[in-house]
Amino acid sequence: MPSFYKFYPHNRIAVIGYLGEYTAEESLKTIGQYLQDPQYDPDFELVLDLTEAESTSATFFEMEKLVGEIASKVQQSNRNICVVIAVTDLLYGAARMYQQLMQDKVSYPIEIVRNRIDALALLGLEGDSFESLDHAPNARS
Repeated sequence: MPSFYKFYPHNRIAVIGYLGEYTAEESLKTIGQYLQDPQYDPDFELVLDLTEAESTSATFFEMEKLVGEIASKVQQSNRNICVVIAVTDLLYGAARMYQQLMQDKVSYPIEIVRNRIDALALLGLEGDSFESLDHAPNARS
């Protein structure tokens, strides 16, 4: 499963995206790189974008391990929200596992939506694509 992350500093948003099959192991690797990136800011709003992910075989045990590995690294964040975009029912279920395991470890809500339009709306933005953030001024209030 290829995965990536991208920062949108003008809007103070970071997006971690997944393509193909979502695995907790690959996610842990990508999140580790994201947390070590010099552009990382713990106060950026976070979007976990599973829109292009096709499936997952992640188990509860694997998700629990993932959360255990990253929770202490993101607890000190002053972000307002983490939005997970999960289009398919299977990935929505995996997102709910993540939400339930992580929610009591962080001070911000973890919301799950079915599309990018709703994700951007939760962030106070309009549109259906994160690419538009590259060229748009900060529209958040």
